Amino acid sequence: KIIGGGWDVLEDLQVQTLSLDDLVGDRDVDVLKIDVQGAEMDVLEGGEGALARTRAVLLEMNFFSQYEGDATFDTLHAEMTRRGFELVNVSPPLTTPDGTAIFIDGCYARRAPATSA
Repeated sequence: KIIGGGWDVLEDLQVQTLSLDDLVGDRDVDVLKIDVQGAEMDVLEGGEGALARTRAVLLEMNFFSQYEGDATFDTLHAEMTRRGFELVNVSPPLTTPDGTAIFIDGCYARRAPATSA
């Protein structure tokens, strides 16, 4: 199910990109917002070091595929959990006129280390 049709490719452009690790370097990150129209897994895969030093991530996640090669909520949620984050809140979903949820922004926070009592 694709939302909004009627788009045509008018031109392909070559653009330079860098990985999240290259962009962030060795800095700590308090909040990272990822909204990359279907390239979320590419950003996560190129951010191993940066994500290890990130406290919270706001991640746009589709409930069904919208872009060629994209990952949907289930895959992204599993990946964030695998990386040591937990889902702590979500935005109200964007919905179609019939009420079908299209996407949300999920707020993930780094899990606190377990403490002994």
